[in-house]
Amino acid sequence: MLVLVSGAVVVVGTLLLACVLYISRRETDPVVAALKRDVRDAEKRMRLATLEVNKAQTERETAKAAKEAADDAKAQLVKAHTAQTRAYKDERAHLTK
Repeated sequence: MLVLVSGAVVVVGTLLLACVLYISRRETDPVVAALKRDVRDAEKRMRLATLEVNKAQTERETAKAAKEAADDAKAQLVKAHTAQTRAYKDERAHLTK
């Protein structure tokens, strides 16, 4: 019985050692390392693209707010011009009577 248990321990230990060696070899494998670099580069590009999208969205919102402010200013100018024209016509009508 003791021989079976010690044999099982040796087999399990050997399997664990083989797994550790396989994993460590994969970590130093140039193909795996290149793939990891590619993944990191892609993640960086994705983060940069997200920042660019956020920047563009902010610029779009700023442009929209500026357009709304310009439209409001134009409406106020039209109202002021209309009021000025009306006042001018009223003054001329008053002077010509």
